[in-house]
Amino acid sequence: TRTTTDWAKRAVWIAAFHNMILLGAIGLLFIISAPEIVGVFTSDPGPTTMVLVVYALWVRVFSIYAYGMVLTQSFNGASDMWTPTIINLFCFWLLELPLAYALANPFGIEARGVFLTLTIAFSSLAVVSAVLFGGEVEDEEGVGANKPLAAQRRAIESEMGPVLVIAGPGAGKTFCLIGRVM
Repeated sequence: TRTTTDWAKRAVWIAAFHNMILLGAIGLLFIISAPEIVGVFTSDPGPTTMVLVVYALWVRVFSIYAYGMVLTQSFNGASDMWTPTIINLFCFWLLELPLAYALANPFGIEARGVFLTLTIAFSSLAVVSAVLFGGEVEDEEGVGANKPLAAQRRAIESEMGPVLVIAGPGAGKTFCLIGRVM
């Protein structure tokens, strides 16, 4: 029998796939229309060539990053604000910035090194998020992540009609809404 957590995980994987398809298609549209887009801003062939290089790199990773974005943000939806924070801190601050500097300056790849770094950082975010999301999350009692906290349980089980839930980011508002509907 499937649990609420199983269904939620399946919904995230499906949403991630659809996001990947959509942003991949948008990326291809950008590649196809790159000369026209750049032509709106300049007629100089130098920037046009650089934009085509950037698009070629980014489109390869755009759909992967789209997949990773959904997986990373699904932790927020599950009331876990620290996991996406740590993932973003690692992938974008500790990996991307030093690597961009190293590739652009000491290695002399210049702007292409920066664009390559974006590709590496976005791909890393997707892979790390998929690995972490794929694992089973359990609390100290061995119960799955679908166990509500006391305040969430009161909101879910209230029979007094509409319930106002005031809470900060990652506090479980979506979890309460799903619990009331189910």
